[in-house]
Amino acid sequence: MITFDKLKILLPLSIVEVNTASTEWKQSGSLDTVTNLRVGSLKERKTRHRPHVLTHSVRPGLNYIAIDYIQQECTIVVTGKIINGTALLSRETILQALQSINASNLLRLNPATALREAHLLSADITTDNVMRHPVKEYTRTLSSYYVGSNYIKCRDYTPNLQLQHKSKTAKFQRSLTLYDKHSEAPTEGYHPNTLRTELRLTSFEMLRKYLKLLPGPIMLADALNSTANALQTVFKEIEKDILLPTLSTMTDTPTLPLTAREALFCSELDFDRKATFHHLKAVDFNLAPLQAELKGNKNAARILKPYKDILTRWQSFNSDSSHDAKLLRELMGKIKTPTIHNLVSKTITDYAEAIAA
Repeated sequence: MITFDKLKILLPLSIVEVNTASTEWKQSGSLDTVTNLRVGSLKERKTRHRPHVLTHSVRPGLNYIAIDYIQQECTIVVTGKIINGTALLSRETILQALQSINASNLLRLNPATALREAHLLSADITTDNVMRHPVKEYTRTLSSYYVGSNYIKCRDYTPNLQLQHKSKTAKFQRSLTLYDKHSEAPTEGYHPNTLRTELRLTSFEMLRKYLKLLPGPIMLADALNSTANALQTVFKEIEKDILLPTLSTMTDTPTLPLTAREALFCSELDFDRKATFHHLKAVDFNLAPLQAELKGNKNAARILKPYKDILTRWQSFNSDSSHDAKLLRELMGKIKTPTIHNLVSKTITDYAEAIAA
């Protein structure tokens, strides 16, 4: 069952009863005619320098509402917190979430009708998994071994990691974020090793691709009933640029131009990266001769980047990294075969069962 942390939905205004008497609405329009109403400060407010520390909650889980009288539409951004502090949105909880919107005193709607009529504009596909080790070990390891170019590290500070797809147009953008949910919400009862993984999809093209939906309008009900494992699909795109350290005790063969371990490393590289690796080997994996050769070249940084990437990758591969290999394999397994969602502290027995899954 697919689960979401955040959904942005679009409803026809005909099924929404707007409380225009509320003073919270921000009005806009022209010629003394109100064409839009908006409330954009409903989400939890956070301190500027410590974004994970809540100062107070306005309406937890209800982030945004906009009314467009010209298009006759109502846009709502809702998260699982509208149900409770630890919930995720799914086909089993969506009616409760829609019902909770009525408590805002800004609008009223029938949950069943809203579910049937709602269109999906964007979504954060989310899973929570209890890991065997602290979350920072997994994000650190993934950050160290991922050296691809299709996804860039736009947020990389322990214990958080965000990989964003490198695309020229907004319709192809998506991002994968992994972070320590217990550190973000220490009072909500999450297990200390809870890893939250979020895939943010903000365009119709990406929603259809990763939720495996047919062409045409994207209905909320269809997205909730999707059986696609979108996180696995994205992780497969990233996985090809993760070189898992190989646990082997091979002996070197002096007659080969490459050692057995170097040959194994090269077997995972494409043609251009193999050439880069051979060039590095020729200079004993020392960048100094290359830097000296490029001194004064205004494009030196760009030319050296692939050499630095391969050198970092080789150093990680060639190190004693059996623990890192186990971390990456566990992370991949959890994402590819999700068995637990929204893990909240209950008993030690629950933790053991979750970790063993």
